[in-house]
Amino acid sequence: MSAERTLADALSTALVAALGVDAPLGQVVARIDDGDAPHAHVPRIQMAECASQFWGAKGREGAAVRLTLLLHDRGDGARLSAMAAGVGRIAAALPRAVHGWEHLGLTLSATRRSRDKAGNARLQMDFVTKGWPEIS
Repeated sequence: MSAERTLADALSTALVAALGVDAPLGQVVARIDDGDAPHAHVPRIQMAECASQFWGAKGREGAAVRLTLLLHDRGDGARLSAMAAGVGRIAAALPRAVHGWEHLGLTLSATRRSRDKAGNARLQMDFVTKGWPEIS
């Protein structure tokens, strides 16, 4: 279903835009990427992937979407907590109507901390929601 991808695109675009204009987060984060930028400055936030799956109820078609953000920092990752709090606040405040779609709101479903080969800290944040096309 092509609409699934459209919802994922709409949500990822809206979330990256909202992250980019948030002043408190901008004081902590050097860069926000909509995709992979392996040599980018840190601390940074990267939209890692968007996955969607068809669903429907009572004659309405929609999509279940999972958005994954990666938060990168050098050293021990002390700023990751501030970055994660900002991302969570912004995701929770994302409008329920985005680019012709309605959704239930982004819910944080999982987090995972790790380190890369250079010892830099990384926090993965997975958000989920369900949505459907807006009725005109």
